[in-house]
Amino acid sequence: MDLVITLREHAARNNAGAGFSFTSDPVCWTECPSTFRMLSRQRRRWQLGLCQCLRKHRGMLFRPVTGLSACSAYLSSVYRSARHLVEFLGYVLVPLSFFGGLISPALLGLFILLGLAYGGFLSVGLCSSRR
Repeated sequence: MDLVITLREHAARNNAGAGFSFTSDPVCWTECPSTFRMLSRQRRRWQLGLCQCLRKHRGMLFRPVTGLSACSAYLSSVYRSARHLVEFLGYVLVPLSFFGGLISPALLGLFILLGLAYGGFLSVGLCSSRR
């Protein structure tokens, strides 16, 4: 990730007009962790790497020389790094709000139903896109 961002930034600064594209047929893969502990370590490492790249390349944000696509990709990565915190806060605040009397049982049920439906749609969408 850092290499691609650095190349993109270099091309933008030197007006190289280099283009980057996505390939759905990669030539390398990551090794699948064999235990949940190893999976947790891998995800933590990936999340830390994302945050380090965002911090290192924060100068690309809202700079005309890097372009709109780089700015939108940066903002998308910021969202990806923050969404886990927002999701965790939701898991904590919704039950606390219910037990504190701030939301009704119907609204709690709706939150749970929407969360399950959203997770189901993501799972079906991700499985069907890999075929």
